[in-house]
Parts: sequence; structure tokens; C-alpha cells
Amino acid sequence: MSILSIISELIFPTPRICPLCKSKQDKLMVCEQCKEKLDKFRQAAGQCKGCGSFGSRAKVCNNCRSWPKYIKSNSAAVPYEKEYREVLHLLKFRKQGWLVPILAELMFDVVTTEPIDLIIPVPLHKNRFRERGFNQSALIAKELALRAGIHYNDQILIRQLDTPHQTGLDLYQRRTNLLGAFRLDNKSELEGKSILLTDDTLTTGATLLECAATLHQGGAKFIYGITFAAGIK
Repeated sequence: MSILSIISELIFPTPRICPLCKSKQDKLMVCEQCKEKLDKFRQAAGQCKGCGSFGSRAKVCNNCRSWPKYIKSNSAAVPYEKEYREVLHLLKFRKQGWLVPILAELMFDVVTTEPIDLIIPVPLHKNRFRERGFNQSALIAKELALRAGIHYNDQILIRQLDTPHQTGLDLYQRRTNLLGAFRLDNKSELEGKSILLTDDTLTTGATLLECAATLHQGGAKFIYGITFAAGIK
């Protein structure tokens, strides 16, 4: 740990809790009770093997049935509800960066076992980045890359259009809203590679589809997605 990290920890100590249930722990961690609760939910609800949405036990569901073959799958760690949505919102909207390792830890449990060459986060437009001050997907992806021992690059996929928020849009509107939103810089790193594309949530998969299409056009062979949360059917 660097001197700066030590000083930062003294001034702003990381909470020694389970951030899901708020119970006291010896260190910042997801407690065994919350892990068991999540496992039971996954078993009871089922999860689509294609897009990672909860509430389906199919290989593909209506959400991902028409996905192109170069998108191999998306994995999701938790459902987008209750305490899981709360911790994501604390990071995303309240700038609680100490939660990044927890989100990455839960995602690491469901990351694909297929060989991956490169982890790339879904990018923010520079205007959105300026407003928020950080890209939560990039923070999570970088932590996940360290855990998985995979090369990380956030300079290849660029968001060139500042599109309206996806909230409230239907599937067709979400997909058309993102058309042409992304571009590539330095395509040479993509040729023939398998990419792990990282984002915070998946609902319809419109963002994953548009990013994956851009990466594939640039030479990527396969794209695997991973998100912290996914919707429930």
C-alpha cells in the first residue's frame, strides 16, 4: 500500500461492514448470510444463460434470442433490486468509491471461464464524465481485470455521441437511441481477440449490442458481457 493510500485510509477509513446488510465485519466484505441469500435467489429465480437476466432458465430468452453470434453471452452477478440496486446507486450517484471492490468481487464469481484477451468498459461520453467525475463501469472493470489477471484498456472504445438517458425507453427506442454512439480508437488491439465488455447493469441489452457491434466491426472475434446487475423478468 502506498503512503498516499495509507493517509487516505486514516482520514477516510473504509467501513468494516457488509454493504448489503450493513452488519459489522472484521473488514469490508459480503457476509456469508448475504452470499447464501444471493445463491438461494439465483437458484429459485433462474438466470438466462444468454443475457444473464433473472427469472428465466432458458439458453436464450426473448431479450437475447436475436443477438448476433459474435456476442457469446452476458453474465450478471445480482438482480437489479433492493440492496443490490442500493449499493450500485451509492457508487454511481453518491460517489462511494469504496464499494468498487465489493461489486468486482461479486462479478468475479460469475465471470466467464472462456479465454479472454482484453477487458473493456462501456464508456461514458466526455460530457457525462465531466458531470459525474468518473465512469463507474471503468472503475469496476479495472478492479475486475486485476482480480482476473486480464489486460485492461479503456482507450479503445469511445462514446462519441451524448445520447439521452435510456430510462423510460422501450427496446426499439433504446436501440435506435444508441445508433452510432460509439467509435473505436486503435483497432489494432482488437483483431481476432475475445473481449470482456463490462457495464454496471443490463436491462434490454441495447448498450451491450451497440458496443459489441462496434468492437466486432473493428476486428474483435467474440464479445462476452459482464454486468453487476441484470433485470428480473
